[in-house]
Amino acid sequence: MAGKRIDNIEKEKRVYQVSLLLRRKPRKFILEFIGKTWGVEKSQAYEYIRLAKGEWEKYFANMKSSGIGYHISQMREIKDKAFNEGNLRLVFDIAKEEAKLMGMYIERKEVGGPGSFAEWMKATIAKEKELNTRDRNR
Repeated sequence: MAGKRIDNIEKEKRVYQVSLLLRRKPRKFILEFIGKTWGVEKSQAYEYIRLAKGEWEKYFANMKSSGIGYHISQMREIKDKAFNEGNLRLVFDIAKEEAKLMGMYIERKEVGGPGSFAEWMKATIAKEKELNTRDRNR
């Protein structure tokens, strides 16, 4: 069968079979399997593996986009209900979560260490509260 051209349907069947093997078997085993089963050169075996990996990438990209779409539609339903009830804080929180799902929002995290802005703000607020409490007690 070496050197003989195959039709597209047979090629797709082979790529599918290789894609199933990619999930569980090492590349060396797959190369041997392809060579023994279909009697093709090593370069063609690598081509089948490359095509099978491409199919997996398409599959996972589709699953990811479908999954995100499902979650976003669920969030939009909840957001609409919250908006109708006048719960704007929840609407904002849901919008933020939607943006995170779509990869458009990155939370900033303040690193609390000596000399950080967050620590300075906490100390300033604590001093103000202490001064206000003293003023009220006078």
